[in-house]
Amino acid sequence: MQIVIKKISAFLFIFICYTGWLTGLTFNFTECKMFPNYNMLTEAFINRSLSIQEHPAVDYASLNGNRYLYSGPLPAILRFPFTLVYGKRIPTGIMIALFCTGISLLFRNLLEELTPIAQREAFVRVKNIFAITFSINGFSLLMVTIPSIHHESICTAMFFLMISLYCLVKIINNDYRISIRMSFLIGLSLAMCIASRFSYLFSIIFIGCILLFGFQQNWPKIPQRKTLQALAIIIGLGILTMTSLMWYNYFRFGDFFEFGIQYITSLYSDYFKQYGFFRFDHLPYNIWSMFFRIPALTPNFPFIELPTYILKSQSFNLSPFFLINANELCASVFCLLPITIFSAVPLISQKLLFTSGLKKFYLILLTVFLLQILPTALSVASVARYYYDFLPILLMLSYIGLISLKLNYQVSDKLILVLGLLSIVLSFALPVNGIVFYSQYIQYASPLLSFFF
Repeated sequence: MQIVIKKISAFLFIFICYTGWLTGLTFNFTECKMFPNYNMLTEAFINRSLSIQEHPAVDYASLNGNRYLYSGPLPAILRFPFTLVYGKRIPTGIMIALFCTGISLLFRNLLEELTPIAQREAFVRVKNIFAITFSINGFSLLMVTIPSIHHESICTAMFFLMISLYCLVKIINNDYRISIRMSFLIGLSLAMCIASRFSYLFSIIFIGCILLFGFQQNWPKIPQRKTLQALAIIIGLGILTMTSLMWYNYFRFGDFFEFGIQYITSLYSDYFKQYGFFRFDHLPYNIWSMFFRIPALTPNFPFIELPTYILKSQSFNLSPFFLINANELCASVFCLLPITIFSAVPLISQKLLFTSGLKKFYLILLTVFLLQILPTALSVASVARYYYDFLPILLMLSYIGLISLKLNYQVSDKLILVLGLLSIVLSFALPVNGIVFYSQYIQYASPLLSFFF
């Protein structure tokens, strides 16, 4: 009972902090009026329609006079019971804060499960440093600074991906013995993840493959009937979700595999129609921006200036070539969050992984990390919110690298604390830059503007 009270208290504390930050301590929630939001889709569902009635400026799919959201429908479905009963909207900011709070708590629980049992007590301080660093670093704060549909889509998908990873690690630690309850939990979380953000599909498929391979490898040692039941539940939920999403696409666009990308109304609409949403040509630009671009220093607060530009590359006198790549506040995550440098430790020395017994978890998370990067790195822009698609995974990789290092060498907890504090301070420039940039770019005047400027 005491543990439950502590978890509820932690949830409420983080949630209040996030909502206080988002609203500038006013707790009055506003919306980004330039974009659609999930309340519009919820009300469309209540009216037995798939198209929204409002006319936002950009970032929706337009076909035959109808306006559709191209993001996954789950956040709208989650609002459905409340809106149906009370007839009121749930502000986007509240939903983002709720999911970010859940992700923060799941992150701390995952660190616990990733730690070898014999070392869990010894690494409590390190786990807390990483948990605090994740919760209040600038990348996380940015997500609860701008209450847009884009942020809510990412936070919802990441919340369910974190549940899936937590279940996966628990199942592996239990030698692939799985209960019916756990099978429902991981099956639903995988399904809800894909129903929130389709770009997470690669990670979801990979997690499913890890489960199947683990069951196959441990088949003689696990309860076979219960495992078959669990597999039937997980696969059944997956098939039901994918079938529902395909029909959702068909009823909107007349194509089972069309999510509305080719009908997007945005600054890049013509570019998408001619060259496609995903291009391998974008990859080097986006990888450079997110992981290797050095941010600029400035004498004015917050002393770090993050890039914002739209790059156009076009050939002349040679074969035709045209490319657009944009950058919205993206610079090297290793510069802004130096504690993430520990993620490379196991790649430098495999001995550390073998010694600590963490090799399987590191390789699984590394693969998920790469799969999370791929869809965004192939898109037209490096956008600050995209970091949240992989940041929790990167910090878990960093944690594994660090404890692997500590098990073999003397690494002071004070050094880890300093890196954690440095990461919080440096990355704080991101939401501060974002407050100014998005007040002009999308005309969203954050209540925090008056706090810092």
